[in-house]
Amino acid sequence: MSLVIAGERSGAGKTTVTIALLAFLIRRGLNVQSFKVGPDYIDPMFHTFVTGRPCRNLDAILTSESYIQKCFDLQIQDVDYALVEGVMGLFDGVSRRKKEEGRRTPPYPPLGGKKEEGTEEGNYDFSFASTAHVAALLNLPILLVIDCSRLSGSVAAIAHGFRSFDKVLISLVWF
Repeated sequence: MSLVIAGERSGAGKTTVTIALLAFLIRRGLNVQSFKVGPDYIDPMFHTFVTGRPCRNLDAILTSESYIQKCFDLQIQDVDYALVEGVMGLFDGVSRRKKEEGRRTPPYPPLGGKKEEGTEEGNYDFSFASTAHVAALLNLPILLVIDCSRLSGSVAAIAHGFRSFDKVLISLVWF
């Protein structure tokens, strides 16, 4: 099984949840591979310490979309579980460029490789190299971590907003 741990923002608790899940799975005697979206090197050191396996970075800017898919597929061959810790907030990435003459926005596909009805090619609601982008590339479910401190009923609105922000990802987000 594979899962993306995403947050509504930086500091929401993604690393804490990821480390706790990694430690739980390792204590059960399972083989676990961890990944980190983006060029981070600090969180991967924690992952490696807990799992005893090198954490792999999945960065669409420094590598490519095809590299992310190939790296992920290669590294999960002998594992029971794969956890991907996201970067920043779920939809935070590089702002996509507006269409210019003859230029397209970054060519990442929606789930299943099908274009959403009524949208132009490459015009999707999440940013390039974001956690949402990587989750869609790998077709993985997302566990969304929300910092509920100093909140009450408003957390429902936040969760609803994340759930409905991008129609392509609705089926991926878990709470």
